[in-house]
Amino acid sequence: MSSLKIALIGAGGIGLASATGGAIAYLNSGETIVEYITKKDTTKKKQFITLVADAHTALKNKYSSGNQNKPKKGNKEVGKEEIINWCKEMENTKFSKETDKDYSLINTWCFVNTSTLLEEAKRNNKTDINGASGDTEEWKKAWDSYNTNKGTSNLTISESAPDGLNNGDRNKGGPALYNWCKAQESHKMYEENFESIYKKYEKWCFASS
Repeated sequence: MSSLKIALIGAGGIGLASATGGAIAYLNSGETIVEYITKKDTTKKKQFITLVADAHTALKNKYSSGNQNKPKKGNKEVGKEEIINWCKEMENTKFSKETDKDYSLINTWCFVNTSTLLEEAKRNNKTDINGASGDTEEWKKAWDSYNTNKGTSNLTISESAPDGLNNGDRNKGGPALYNWCKAQESHKMYEENFESIYKKYEKWCFASS
């Protein structure tokens, strides 16, 4: 199919879009990749790393241990201690299309999820377990499910596990699970290891669907 050239006139000035096979690439629109990603995120949970100083250490560690594609300067891969500055340097890179390599790298390494674990779970339509404390039957049943399925699901809670959580007594287990869940809910998704902890939080701290 021949390319269709479309003139775009907007607040950012005059631009040109090239549509081929249904895909649209914006050329010279004035919009940066960072602006495009920010605008596309209707949940407003993603923020550019330079705006979230508390997330720098966690992002650098995630970058260091990650196996996803990483940016390069020349033929050398950007190092752990350089990734924040690389993001700053790329902040004004113009957006062309989502399949562009720079778009993928910036989206992967230069944005963090600023939601709390509770906010993320609610966004995913999770329902609270009834009961204002862990002594209720609902929380004891939640612990029963955890105790039965934690091994097969590979989601055993080991991070800051309170006494009674993993010892096989539902009268202690219900309150222990409740306390663990409450302790996690205000943590941010970008914090160290909390993406993996979130999987356990979402699995065990809400009513079964």
